[in-house]
Amino acid sequence: MLSPVKTETGDFVIAVVRDVTERKKNEEALQKSESQLRSITKSAVDAIIATDVEGKIISWNNGAESIFGYQEKEILEKSLLSLIPKKFRRATEHWLNRYAAKGESLFLGQTVESHGLRKNGEEFPLELSMNTWKTSEGRFYSGIIRDITEQKQVNLELEKARDAALESARLKAEFLANMSHEIRTPMNGVIGMTGLLLDTPLDEVQRDFAETIESSADSLLRIIDDVLDFSKIEAGRLHFENIDFNLGEIIEDRIELQAESAFAKNIELISFIHRDVPQYLCGDPIRIGQVLTNFIGNAIKFTEEGEVTLNVTTESETDDKVLIRFEVKDSGIGISSEAQSKLFQAFTQADGSMTRKYGGTGLGLAISKQLVELMNGEIGVYITPEEGSTFWFTGQFEKQLASIAISPPPYIADLLGAKVLIVDDNQTVRRVLLHQTASWGMIGTEAESADDALYLLRNAAKGKPFDIAILDLTLPQTDGVDLARQIKSDSEIADTNLILLLPGKNTDIKDYRDLDFFTAELHKPIRQAQFNDCLVKVSVQSVEKTTPTVKQKTSFNDNFEAKISSSNIRILVAEDNFISQKVIISQLHRLGYTRINVVSNGLELLEEFKKSEYDIILMDVQMPEMDGFEATSAIRRFERDTKYTPIIAITAHIFEGERDKCLKAGMDDYLGKPFKIKILSHLIEKWTKKEFSMQ
Repeated sequence: MLSPVKTETGDFVIAVVRDVTERKKNEEALQKSESQLRSITKSAVDAIIATDVEGKIISWNNGAESIFGYQEKEILEKSLLSLIPKKFRRATEHWLNRYAAKGESLFLGQTVESHGLRKNGEEFPLELSMNTWKTSEGRFYSGIIRDITEQKQVNLELEKARDAALESARLKAEFLANMSHEIRTPMNGVIGMTGLLLDTPLDEVQRDFAETIESSADSLLRIIDDVLDFSKIEAGRLHFENIDFNLGEIIEDRIELQAESAFAKNIELISFIHRDVPQYLCGDPIRIGQVLTNFIGNAIKFTEEGEVTLNVTTESETDDKVLIRFEVKDSGIGISSEAQSKLFQAFTQADGSMTRKYGGTGLGLAISKQLVELMNGEIGVYITPEEGSTFWFTGQFEKQLASIAISPPPYIADLLGAKVLIVDDNQTVRRVLLHQTASWGMIGTEAESADDALYLLRNAAKGKPFDIAILDLTLPQTDGVDLARQIKSDSEIADTNLILLLPGKNTDIKDYRDLDFFTAELHKPIRQAQFNDCLVKVSVQSVEKTTPTVKQKTSFNDNFEAKISSSNIRILVAEDNFISQKVIISQLHRLGYTRINVVSNGLELLEEFKKSEYDIILMDVQMPEMDGFEATSAIRRFERDTKYTPIIAITAHIFEGERDKCLKAGMDDYLGKPFKIKILSHLIEKWTKKEFSMQ
């Protein structure tokens, strides 16, 4: 740059030289970045549109041209709102004005959905977001517009698929409920009538036929329950309860239910609950029992000889929760490595061939897996082919309140220090019984044969003799009765109190001679409370020996007829199915109830109820003209100022929530078809003995 300068000596020109290299570089870099930005903007798939503060378009990229169909020269200086259909402009303009007034900080990251208008007049859904730019020339706005036609289409398809899935689930649940009702109603007739038939005089062949029918009906019912349970889990309709329960009782109940099928195959069935396992817990005892039943049932089914053992231990514990491990070990056929990976999948069995030996739906383990996961537990298996399997699962449970103490069995003082000899050829049985007797302060010793037992008894007689000896009926080379005879014939050990250990509840002790040798008898599987009671009774009879009462094979119903044959209880039965009517009436007569009236629908029931007083109503839920829910509501309205009549719902619908639905309708209890006469008797006794207040 040249600058003229005047001085006394004349005029001069001063040249000012400035290095602008850095500025040139910055300008070039700025131009380059602006060029790159324009290039990116131009090539963007989304529409990027710049406007001035009045909303006139001053910049238009290729994405905008592709989406709207206008070339840049056609759209410049036009309003942004010209790209919005008239019916949507007011809402879009309102949003843009709020944006301009409030500033971008309020709307940072926000988008608005609207509709766009293409050059050809086609409308389409769009998504709009805004940004503000400030330059030396003023403020500008840029909008990013995305065509969301495909996204909307996908969302629409997803909504349709969701609605279709929900409708499918609803139809499936409705179908399953109807199927349950239609199957369980005739099953009630089969099982109910078979039970009644078995309580009549039958010859050996007839009894075998009837028992086969009963067994087959029970198997069919288990299959139905598996299918329905799996469907409820799949539909997310399975509900878990959280109630107080005694773990020991749940385990012993399940073992007892499976005992006869085990003993029929000469399989030893054993449960071993370690003494550190908390017994009083909170959870869903029915679902725990369901998994245990599946595991134990499978173990028995796949075991030809040997034993099935349920082992229960504590895996971890806090002040208020406990993680318990259940292991069911068998000496069965084992399973191949290939089959193991599929075990817990639905409709899968280890043996899927057409000639497979073992039946079942293949749903049991899949259901068990999902139930265990709902208990916050895990499930698995250890298998050695040809040697056996160990199926295990864990479950997390809450402990009951600290105020509920786990008290020792009653009269434990009578057992402290008592010497007991356990004679059984099965090592696991001996180990379990030793564990239990030790927990009560007894001094236990084991023997696996008659010779070992006699040696131990005679050796102990020289010092402190055994107080009690528990003799298994089946021993190597002899049996418990012969061993007892040898003990009683030896004067040195004849004073030992003897307990005979019999296999299964159905073993009739009258078949065994010389029973006067025994102070008492126990049946496997042994319940802990019964074991304790038996030991206490025997221990206090150290001098006087009593002959045990011979158990006769009496039916459940024989006992009830003697007790309530003169009952004056009036029962009203509402049932529209003729076979079900016949079953219920026959069962009630068998129980000694004779004052019975039967109606076929809710309207007939109301008419009969208004004419006469009844002590209890057995109400079918699904009836023509007026169902059980409506009839119950009508009865409760009618008897506001009269005697309260208990109502038991009888239904073939066994889905989760059905019981609650019945109770909310005003019914007092719930009986699911098919049902056994024992359950019916229990409910009638329970509700006819209560004192009811007006509700």
